[in-house]
Amino acid sequence: MWKIFCAASPMQKSQGITSSHKRRVPRSTYQNGQKKSELKKKIFIESKEMDFSQFISDINKKAANFRTLTDRTLPVKAGNVAVEHFRDNFRQGGFVDGGLQKWKPSKRLSSGSKSAAGNRPTLMSERDLLFSDIKKTTRNGEVIIHTTETTQDYAAVHNEGLRSGRGRGFQMPKRQFIGDSKELNDKIENLIESELSKI
Repeated sequence: MWKIFCAASPMQKSQGITSSHKRRVPRSTYQNGQKKSELKKKIFIESKEMDFSQFISDINKKAANFRTLTDRTLPVKAGNVAVEHFRDNFRQGGFVDGGLQKWKPSKRLSSGSKSAAGNRPTLMSERDLLFSDIKKTTRNGEVIIHTTETTQDYAAVHNEGLRSGRGRGFQMPKRQFIGDSKELNDKIENLIESELSKI
């Protein structure tokens, strides 16, 4: 529509519009005796109306994209970032929150054993059940990071440093691997900013 406005605008006559450009305007426009100024005003108004309609359409599209981002895309991507962040705690042997907070090493690491099992990092095992059991569940606009029934008997014991064993049991050293983390929050903020810039 802006091209039509430019071609028909009397303002561009002084800029060297040729007769061939003028013929783009229907003859009935001149036959009806409509003044060029009125034609300009009419086309200008139509252009503005279409421009406003396009603006509203763009806003609605961005709003729809924003809803999709917050309801579906971000929960999945943020969940993936969080799962990887918490699993990396196992690789580093501690909880990352304002720096690495090292775990108390497992007793087997000081046993002098040369076996593979005796030298695996703290909280890591042959099947790495706890490491692999960090999962995400996404819902509309949110994501939950959790462990499952597979490790329910000892996940919280390690993460919170609870008592374990039969009878009076013993106090398990706290080796947190899931929880609030400044570094994770920074990663999520960067993710959000990156995704928002695409809308």
